[in-house]
Formats: sequence, structure tokens, C-alpha cells
Amino acid sequence: MGDRVPADLRLVQVSSDLRFDRSLLTGESDMIPGVIDITSENALETRNLALTSTFVVQGNCSGVVFAIGDKSVMGRIVAMSGQNKFKLTTVQREVWFFTKIISACALLLFIIAIVVWSAWLRKSFPNFETASEAIINSIGCLTAFVPQGLPVCVALSLTIVAKRMAKRNVLVKNLATIETLGCMSVLCSDKTGTLTVGKMSLQNVAFLDTEYGVDSMKEKSAVDSHDLPPAALKPLHMVARLCNGAKFDSTTAHLPIEERAIKGDATDTAVLRFAESLAIPLST
Repeated sequence: MGDRVPADLRLVQVSSDLRFDRSLLTGESDMIPGVIDITSENALETRNLALTSTFVVQGNCSGVVFAIGDKSVMGRIVAMSGQNKFKLTTVQREVWFFTKIISACALLLFIIAIVVWSAWLRKSFPNFETASEAIINSIGCLTAFVPQGLPVCVALSLTIVAKRMAKRNVLVKNLATIETLGCMSVLCSDKTGTLTVGKMSLQNVAFLDTEYGVDSMKEKSAVDSHDLPPAALKPLHMVARLCNGAKFDSTTAHLPIEERAIKGDATDTAVLRFAESLAIPLST
């Protein structure tokens, strides 16, 4: 219990209380029971596999290794996430399309200037300009159409928007993200480990029609262990300590209670941490 799975395993022997924590792979904090028979064709959903980097939070099992390293499910996910496919954004496509139109117009104007000089000006006004002067003037018309300031203006606009977002505690790593955010209509985000820390904690304790905050109970317990709100708290504390499948990792016993590592179910972990934080002796 509490061990990280080192490789992808096909389970061949499991205990009845075997549970896995697959939040690192699936984002779900619910514990997954382990069984011997296959339950789904999807490797992330079937319960007869122990996948790399997941945790055994309860029970024990034995299995046969069928994939390690880059060939494991986690390795393939990491490899897929590292493959960055270059794709133009909407603004980049529009700028590229506009640049092609301007370039075509400039090239057409260059050709027209050369044709006009060779077909008309050179014959009707031979002393107006030489061939080299005509080419230089045509090139001037060509370069005048090039939108040299367009990339700078686009980058400057996105930078200003990124600065405004930074004032609202939004970190922009890539300016193209701003454009994507502007085109967004629906935002889908992972919850566990992204919007939340992936840990459960006890916030309130209720007895019949009375509710107490855990923080206030901890403060009173730290000052005087006998000055606690309800009399039923001692039995609750005893049940939370004894009827609990989680246990503290002995290697982190020197750390504060909130920082200690606990092996077990997320719910049991939260209850055990709450019970440990109350300075109430088990003996009455």
C-alpha cells in the first residue's frame, strides 16, 4: 500500500480491498478497484491493469509486466504531448493572406512600370530616364507596397493585451495564445490538480443541528484540549483515528501534520489528518 507502480502490469492476483489512485493519468480523484478480469477495451478505464506512475492506496496485488518506459501508457502520453505540430493561427493566416495580396499587387505594379517605360516612355521621351533609372523607380514602387510595419503592429498589439492580462494574474507564455483566447466560446479545463490541488480536507464538523468549523476547533484544541465545543467530539475523534484505513508515512513523521505524507484513500486521509491535528488523547 502506498507504492508507486513502476511499470504497466497485467494483474494476476489481487486482494479484495485493492484500490488504485489514477488521478495522475485520468484527473479523477476517485479510487479505482483492481480486479483480474478485463472490464473495458480502453487501457485507461479497465480495472485489470496497474499503470505506470499510479499509486496503490489500499490493498496489495501481483502482476505481469507488459510495458515499461516509453512503451507504457504514461510514456506514450508524454511522447504525444511533446510533439508540437506547427499550425498558423487565425491572425497569422489573415496576415499571410494580406501579405500575398499586397505582394501580388506590388509585383504587378513593378511589371506595369517596366512595360510602360519600355513601350512608351523610352520611345516618346528618350531623355526622360535611362534603363537603370526605370528599374530603380520600379523597384521603389515594389518596395513601397511591402507592409514592413504590419508584423510589428500585430506583435505590439498582442504584447499590450498580454500586459493587461498579467495585471489580472494571467501568465501568457505565447502571444498566439491571446488570439486563441479571443476566439474561444467554451473553455474546458481539467479540475483535479489544475483548478484544485487534488487533496481532500475536512472543513466542518456537524452534530445534530450544530455545525463547527475545523479551523476554530483546532485553535481551541491547541490552547486547551478540554475546552472543546461538543462532548461528542471525543468519540468522533476516536472513531476517526481507529476506524481508518489510512496511515502516516513514517519517513515524514518529523514534518508538520499538514505536510506529512499519508498512504490511503483520499477520504480516509482527510479524516486522519483532521483527527491527528486535534490534541485529544484516546483514553478517557
